[in-house]
Amino acid sequence: MSAAETPTEAASSKTTEYSGGDGTTSDKPKKMRVQNVCYAPGCRSGHYNAPKASLFTAPKDEKLRKIWQYNLRRLDKPLTVYSSVCERHFDPRFIERDYVHIINGEEVRIPRGKPRLSPGAIPTLLPDLPGYLSKKLPKPRPTKGRPELPAVIRPANTRKYGKPTGANQNEEDESQSPTNGEPIDACATETDHCDEKEPPQTQQHADRSADKGPLTVERLKKIVKLPSQEWCIIGTLETKRVVFATSMIRGSGEGLEISHPKYVSFSNSDGTEIVAEAYFQGTLCCKAIVTAAEEADTFLQDAHSTHMCRGAMWDSEFAEVCVCVTKKLLQRIGKNDEDTVFSLECTRNVDAEGAMCTPC
Repeated sequence: MSAAETPTEAASSKTTEYSGGDGTTSDKPKKMRVQNVCYAPGCRSGHYNAPKASLFTAPKDEKLRKIWQYNLRRLDKPLTVYSSVCERHFDPRFIERDYVHIINGEEVRIPRGKPRLSPGAIPTLLPDLPGYLSKKLPKPRPTKGRPELPAVIRPANTRKYGKPTGANQNEEDESQSPTNGEPIDACATETDHCDEKEPPQTQQHADRSADKGPLTVERLKKIVKLPSQEWCIIGTLETKRVVFATSMIRGSGEGLEISHPKYVSFSNSDGTEIVAEAYFQGTLCCKAIVTAAEEADTFLQDAHSTHMCRGAMWDSEFAEVCVCVTKKLLQRIGKNDEDTVFSLECTRNVDAEGAMCTPC
């Protein structure tokens, strides 16, 4: 060290070095390790004195990881590829604990040393939070070859919707009077039934239960309940897909612009199951399988009640400060159809209307 060189300058001129476990130094930073505690809110799996549970690493697929984060309902910290989620938050059908082999026509199961998740597994259970935040999956379909349950036929209630005939009519006329009995509407003939209209709720329930076959896209178009007047059905040429969306209209005349902040798609491309997908600002945020009209209504209502992140700022505001933004930060910034600047790690959902997520 020369006399003119101060210790501060000498220290600042050296490159940052990382020490290894054997006392050596290296210019490479340490690798990130997978977290050994559960990411889900309120869960203590992996902590000291907590019950042991298997941990599963978050998926590398960004779209699937966004769905995990949406279902886990945690807004203060984004879900990364180094995060872990324990088995308490997955339906048992998503966890494979055995190796399954068919030997001589018989199924043989060998326990795995470490359980794993089945392809497409999504966390849906939040046992440490209020029950309404957990999503109940539909019951598994019966396997082929299992005998179907016999249909139950209920006799019609003739006193309410029709007029009894023959001896039954005479007995009721003798035992009841207009003052203490229930009134009976008169019909043209004894064999005709009265044209009573069922209540709207009864008719709607009958329409939903009329077709006992599997749920189809054509049925969803007719019987699904829209959450509010903001929602509408979008026409499409695809016969195996139906889309419901909210619309935002800006401008007029030649400058008229229409965007869809939220839209939900129901499709059955493989012809067996209907897949429900919720998109917020063009990003897939939730995905599930529905087998009944009530489940489709619940999925649509959940998308309606979810509050979207308002973003970091408007495009006009960003133009004033973009000069001071570094190139590294610009790579993490995006824009949507509403001219809103947001983080590429935006969770899309927040707790309250008009709020901003942590990454933004």
